[in-house]
Amino acid sequence: MKPALPFASVFLVTLTAACGSDRGSNVLASFPGAPDGAFVRPDGTAWIVDPSEGGQADGLHLEELRWGRLVDVRDQDGILRHRDLLVEESVEAGGATYRVAPAFLGGPLEVTVSASFGSPAWHATLEAMKDEVEVVRTRGFQEDLPPFTAVPRNAALELRFSDLLDPTTIDAQTVQVRTGLGLDDVHEARILPDPNHGGLAAGRFLPSRVLVDLAVERAEALATGLPLNPVGVPGSTTTALPNLGLALPTRSAPGAGQFRILTNPAGKGLAASGSGPVDTAGVRLGSSSPSISRRRSTSAFILATSSGVNTSGAMK
Repeated sequence: MKPALPFASVFLVTLTAACGSDRGSNVLASFPGAPDGAFVRPDGTAWIVDPSEGGQADGLHLEELRWGRLVDVRDQDGILRHRDLLVEESVEAGGATYRVAPAFLGGPLEVTVSASFGSPAWHATLEAMKDEVEVVRTRGFQEDLPPFTAVPRNAALELRFSDLLDPTTIDAQTVQVRTGLGLDDVHEARILPDPNHGGLAAGRFLPSRVLVDLAVERAEALATGLPLNPVGVPGSTTTALPNLGLALPTRSAPGAGQFRILTNPAGKGLAASGSGPVDTAGVRLGSSSPSISRRRSTSAFILATSSGVNTSGAMK
């Protein structure tokens, strides 16, 4: 399991104005006892409907950014029901209605719910595990005022959008992770579509959320080709400046090396308004070490633009 490291980064998210693959499959049916909007795939894993415009919105908006830990969830029969589900940090300690198994060979933490799949007890336990997932405060790269949200160095981030996403546009170029007090360094995180939330478009599951896993365990490194990094991002040295940020480009800029952006199935990207702070002049994209102009960046979270945070310890 990923231990919680001391907090070490301040977090900031910013839409930059210029400068995965889909694990879903066709839906089989609503699962037994499921609330409205909960479905199960043919392989037995479940997903929950998020509000959306069916992938046809004129623009995307970043609705919320949260941090927690990713776990795989099994029912009392040992059947995998959720993969890479974002839950609160304290889940590692276990609870009265579920047990936690140590990760195997650097794999994900596994939670087994002591209830049958789809039962009221099942849903209550999942909701309880997600209740205390922390929201990241919004800030922009061009803002300089704390407080910044502190997140564990090996936390996972969840970006929830207003519409369904084209999973082929979810990658490290469209969701950029920056670290360092100047937010000048690229951090190689595991970036993937959230298989647990989304909706249907043309009979096919599409995600509405993006997961950013700041730490890369052994099994994840082998599966993705990313460098092994169980620690996550570097720790912060001051709470006055952010040392972790996200940059979400709102339009392509081939001349600067930005060849694609995050979009919905209709090809519409992030709107430049309604998603939090927007950096219109500072972020240079496309280099191996993109930087945030010569302005100081803050650390907070800004939807669909650039956002910053402070990292502290790590989750155990």
